Amino acid sequence: MNNAIDNLLLTTGSTFEGYKVVKYLDIISSEIIFKNSFMKSISAGIEDIFNALSFREKEMSGAMALIERAKKYVMQKFRAQAVEIGANAVLGIDFETSFGSEIVKISV
Repeated sequence: MNNAIDNLLLTTGSTFEGYKVVKYLDIISSEIIFKNSFMKSISAGIEDIFNALSFREKEMSGAMALIERAKKYVMQKFRAQAVEIGANAVLGIDFETSFGSEIVKISV
């Protein structure tokens, strides 16, 4: 199964050049919802303060690192789900990130 997950073709587009869609299997999605806890916020915030003071890229890197880890996690779940239904490719992938007062939701 790991080999199939690693070889899964992914695109945000509606086609793969050089390939033909033979069968549409299903619509799939994967999500992660996590609490934006106080400690994570403080940890990310402290790093962000130091970055702001140095004017390095002016990006909230602590928060961005947390979101990037969550995206990788949800993408692993998504790829496994696609392989479980027998897919060798997924067309039309889209990421969405939503922030609430205490939660963060990432969908693929």
